[in-house]
Amino acid sequence: MNKQTPTLSVTCPQCTKTFAVRTSSAGVTGHCPNCKQRITIPNPASNAPSPEIPSASPQRLPETTSASITVAIPWIATSLASIALIVSIGSLTANSRSVSASFEGLNASDVGTQLDAMKQIIESHNLRLEKYQASLQSTDTHIATFTTRIDKLELQLRKTASKTSNQTTDDVDKLRADFESFRNLITYLRRTGGIASNRKTATLDPANRNYVCVGIEQGKLLVSCEDAAPFLDGVRVRLHIGNPMAVDFTNYDVKLRWGKRFKGSYDDSESYAKWRDSLEEKSFSQSDTLKSAAWNLCSIVLPDTKPEDLGHLEAEVDVNTVSLSRNYQGDTQ
Repeated sequence: MNKQTPTLSVTCPQCTKTFAVRTSSAGVTGHCPNCKQRITIPNPASNAPSPEIPSASPQRLPETTSASITVAIPWIATSLASIALIVSIGSLTANSRSVSASFEGLNASDVGTQLDAMKQIIESHNLRLEKYQASLQSTDTHIATFTTRIDKLELQLRKTASKTSNQTTDDVDKLRADFESFRNLITYLRRTGGIASNRKTATLDPANRNYVCVGIEQGKLLVSCEDAAPFLDGVRVRLHIGNPMAVDFTNYDVKLRWGKRFKGSYDDSESYAKWRDSLEEKSFSQSDTLKSAAWNLCSIVLPDTKPEDLGHLEAEVDVNTVSLSRNYQGDTQ
């Protein structure tokens, strides 16, 4: 039959929590499991009343026995007290650790969950790293293949150049330059009217009234610039459109391109293309009628344009409706 371990009832002066400790822990200072207040386990012998010892007739002991007991008792008491103190401190430390762990909520389940989450994050980073390394290897392979092709092309070019004489190379460069000049000349003639067989655009000079013949699907029209003057925030341009045909046209459109005058060389294709990109372009619908065999006035306002910026003007006419008169009086059938 096991003997029950004797305990003491201790009340914390801070939180008034009562708990039981072993009697061997008496006199030891520790922490309250509830509020962590430092308390000293009281000694039950100090609180209990001192028992009355009956008086007895003194007996004289031998001097040798008295001396031995006097020397042995303090040593034995000191050893027992040390052993009890070590045991009690170990017990309080174990209890303090278990209570602290239970109060702070640290348990094996939570730690396992956190470890699993960290493991998943590490595995995800490892997968990304593997994909990145694979992508780098693929890129390195493409670069190596591309470098090999460039080396082969360079070798072929060197072989071709070694078989070609310098005179042949000079002739090819000259032919290329002549072709570029010829192409620029064709562009210039088309823009300025030198080639007018199928011209649909009239290149006009706002400073004079010369007319230009332009083609439409139904025939030919004559277009000239009467004048250009400031109007509100832009410039009002008055065009004369001559209709030499025997039909009237209604609901026509006029497409204009305008801007500064080109001051470069037409052989310089780069500067010419840059100038063409700087031109403004807009289509204007007209509800008037282009009378047959007559000059017709068309007034158009170019918005956000200054008079000094109007050095070049192009016009295209698109006819929507043809109007013919009947030369008979009703149906005869």
